[in-house]
Amino acid sequence: MNVSLCFENDKSVLDVGCGLGSTVDTYGVPDHVAIYGIDVNAEVIEQAKLLYKDRPNRFFLVCPAEDLRHFESNKFDKVISGITLMYIKIPKVVREVYRVLVPGGTFSASYETWKDVTKFMLRALTKLQIKVVIHRLYILMNGILFYLTGYIVPYLNGTIESFQSRRGLRITLGRAGFENIRFDGNRVFADKKSSSKFD
Repeated sequence: MNVSLCFENDKSVLDVGCGLGSTVDTYGVPDHVAIYGIDVNAEVIEQAKLLYKDRPNRFFLVCPAEDLRHFESNKFDKVISGITLMYIKIPKVVREVYRVLVPGGTFSASYETWKDVTKFMLRALTKLQIKVVIHRLYILMNGILFYLTGYIVPYLNGTIESFQSRRGLRITLGRAGFENIRFDGNRVFADKKSSSKFD
């Protein structure tokens, strides 16, 4: 399946876990669209502001993906995300994303598979990096939990990491109210219903 997003008629897009702001270029968001980038890393947000200081339609904010209270409901035509899903509380984030999307709006994100995680774990195992192996085992177990239930649990230090599966994403996105859930490679696409309780 070759899925792409059209931004030509969009007014605003939210980039979750924006980093330096390059995800919008990957997606091909045109210059006329107002782009809001959020990330928890204040230093990266400051760098992004400097990089795009000549682009008046780019706005950057330190904000966790789990708490989008800075944005009103039904604000964004699209919400996109690079590889952020691995590091966030996915069920809470997709509920917030659903809230801030306009009816009929689309969410798209890249995701990590179990193959990506095991590749790093095997490399750490060959180097006898036991702490890394233990952490990767947690990520694998969390990914299995996500596959089975659509939920994840934090690590001992409170951080979140997991791999994602199509099944787990379907469960979690469907639970949040999304429809027309589809996949293209390691990207997921889901639409907010045309009329919803947040209208």
